[in-house]
Amino acid sequence: MYLAVLSFYCDDDTVDVFPLAFLYIFRGKGGLPVIDFSNVLFILAHLQGLKADVGCKICGLGSGKTFPGSDLTDCSFLEEDIRFCQAKGKIVTLSIGGATSEVGFSSDAQAEAFGTLLWEMFLGGSAS
Repeated sequence: MYLAVLSFYCDDDTVDVFPLAFLYIFRGKGGLPVIDFSNVLFILAHLQGLKADVGCKICGLGSGKTFPGSDLTDCSFLEEDIRFCQAKGKIVTLSIGGATSEVGFSSDAQAEAFGTLLWEMFLGGSAS
């Protein structure tokens, strides 16, 4: 069997938490964060003893289009799978940082603004 989409793994009753890693640059080009989920599906496949399918969508650096004026990869194709997983009671998290991260804040106001940005972009806000 080959690597599948995220929703496939959410049908597995032995796995309850799915960390999407990493959001590793807080303020990239255009002031937007930068994410790289390249290895997420490959790690899940490995845990299931599956082979990687080159046709499976990967969301990471150089994997496709970015939002205009930024280096933020458009991973909107993951939304349907994330909602499916959540409906099954699974937890999908966004991991922040990583070994090559560019993170940190120079003020409380900057940290609060970043928190608002994360909420709006990834965690339930109204941004599109």
